[in-house]
Amino acid sequence: RGNGAISLQVGVGGKDKIKIGKIGGKDVFSSVELQKDVNELEYKKIKKTVKETVEEHSKIKDVNTNPGFVVLKNQPDFGVYQKAVTQVVLLDEIIGLLHRFDADFKGYKNRRGLIGATSSVSWESSDKTFEVIAYREKKKWGTKRLVDDESVKLMDKSTKTTFDNYDYKNNHNRVTPSSPCPILYGIRGDDTEELIDSSSMIKSELVESWLIFETNQGTDDHLRKKEISDVAPFESVIVKGTVEQPPYTIKGGHVLFKIKDSTGTIDCAAYEPTKEFRHVVRDLVIGDVVEVYGG
Repeated sequence: RGNGAISLQVGVGGKDKIKIGKIGGKDVFSSVELQKDVNELEYKKIKKTVKETVEEHSKIKDVNTNPGFVVLKNQPDFGVYQKAVTQVVLLDEIIGLLHRFDADFKGYKNRRGLIGATSSVSWESSDKTFEVIAYREKKKWGTKRLVDDESVKLMDKSTKTTFDNYDYKNNHNRVTPSSPCPILYGIRGDDTEELIDSSSMIKSELVESWLIFETNQGTDDHLRKKEISDVAPFESVIVKGTVEQPPYTIKGGHVLFKIKDSTGTIDCAAYEPTKEFRHVVRDLVIGDVVEVYGG
């Protein structure tokens, strides 16, 4: 889905289960704990199903689409995920790891999707949020979505644990994607039961199916505190410093400024899509102490 990666743990679950969705009119449940792994025959069936699904639904002809899938019997170390969200990971590193784990995998075109797929199955969901994703009828994919903005606002004001539902200053519905994908809307939050309730508040076209995902959204997993001299290209960091150069605006509406700490200086930018946040940045003056988050 987009440039995100999804992992599924498959096996025989225990008696305790929770409802996580509805597909084809049937409830979908997730077991609270894994009781038994799949057998070899089931493993081969899973691998075949994953391969067929990826090849059927991937937009392979798109220049930016480079999917990949991995099927492993053992979970890689959490450090694989941590490195992937904070640094640059080379494809050769991942392929070497997959061979060591005797994994079944396949990458398409430049095979970059293998990095995200492997990192996803390495994630430990101790710090997490949830998202309930509602899907459209296939015949409506690529057409204008019908999601009532007022119902989204009402849901936003009626729930305690959901977040990033509506941008009131720019009058922008944040739960509906802008791409022609199969998703009707996605609501993010910290409580699965409230997410199910919140979804029922949305007035929209017919929801063909829905599913709740565990996610790393809103966790700041990708950010690491660093001194300026230790920041490397393509890293996402938290840096504390003093404003050395006052903010100025460049073509496109982006606002730039410079900060320093005891180890060096670094350029910072508030890009045009951050909208009102740029007004805050423009109020900075030389000598202000700030903590900046970005990459």
